[in-house]
Amino acid sequence: MSTSRRSEETGLSQAGIPKLLVDAYIKNKCGKEEMFTIWGIYGKKEKIPNLQHLFCLTLVDLCDDETRIPAAFKGFNLKQLDKEIKKIGQLNRKMLPIVFAPAKERIAQEDIDFMMDIGKRNRFPNLLEAVLDQNRSEWTVKSARDTLEYFDEYPEALQEVLDGGHREAVAYKYDLLQF
Repeated sequence: MSTSRRSEETGLSQAGIPKLLVDAYIKNKCGKEEMFTIWGIYGKKEKIPNLQHLFCLTLVDLCDDETRIPAAFKGFNLKQLDKEIKKIGQLNRKMLPIVFAPAKERIAQEDIDFMMDIGKRNRFPNLLEAVLDQNRSEWTVKSARDTLEYFDEYPEALQEVLDGGHREAVAYKYDLLQF
């Protein structure tokens, strides 16, 4: 922690910059210009609204570690990145740490694209929720892909499987599996 940055903490807080951003600056997670830019993106308010807190934290993480920026967003400025973060967060907030993971921890882009596709409201958001649920270890990107081979056009059958129905039995019930 830089002592010169630490000496600015009180003044930055008194100016109305949210604690989240002041702390990020003090801890060298972002530069002063980045802190000001993010503050501006969030309306120069003293408090980041709870619903936007995760979006703001994700933006700070991108400043701290540029390897978190996916190839599709390289070269984007903070305002453009914030727009993408909010789009992904509106799809499913749990996707943010996956899409914006450090490069060495990021899953394959094709898996991210698959998850983004099934998460769309008119697709299979319940399937995405199952994949993202840490308590449902039976649901992975691979098992979701395999399941959609049977049920892509049968959302009611897919829901039965998500609710615990045996995949092949449900497929047979809907005449999707022949013996």
